[in-house]
Amino acid sequence: MLRHASRPTRIPGSQLIRDRRTVRQFREDPVPQLLITKLLDIACWAPNHGFREPWRFIQYRGEARRTFAESVVATFSAEEKEKNGDRRLAYYMDIPVHLIVVAKEDPRAKQREEDFAAVCCWIQNFQLAAGKEGSASSGKRIPICTLRLSGDGRRPRGERIAPCCTSDIRRHSDARPR
Repeated sequence: MLRHASRPTRIPGSQLIRDRRTVRQFREDPVPQLLITKLLDIACWAPNHGFREPWRFIQYRGEARRTFAESVVATFSAEEKEKNGDRRLAYYMDIPVHLIVVAKEDPRAKQREEDFAAVCCWIQNFQLAAGKEGSASSGKRIPICTLRLSGDGRRPRGERIAPCCTSDIRRHSDARPR
């Protein structure tokens, strides 16, 4: 679990929020690990009740991206695999870093909702901080309940998974003005 060693520098919030765009076209070279660590630390400033910090992270880079990409494609129906499987596998392999946010799922309803909200704030913080640093982050909606991410091939019980893709976007960006 990351703890807050120091406060991040001030970010001009309103401009950053207005300018944030989802990016689907990524640069090949991966984001430096030092930058990922910095973004994780900044994102951890997300508000969460009782300082529970209900998140953990799994990072896929290099050849490990294949594990992630194949896990995603494995969730597709036979028809989807036939139609889009190879294209989607190639797309996920082209993204230099996959960062998976795994959220604890508290058995108590109120805490579960608070934790879900905290993770949503965490993702927004990460995306805004990545944008400020000249990197892109894109949340993906995929069938997360069946992804096999842990060592034994099963998602730990009582957790939700939210994938984020991240890349340096100085060369490529399909972000459109609003």
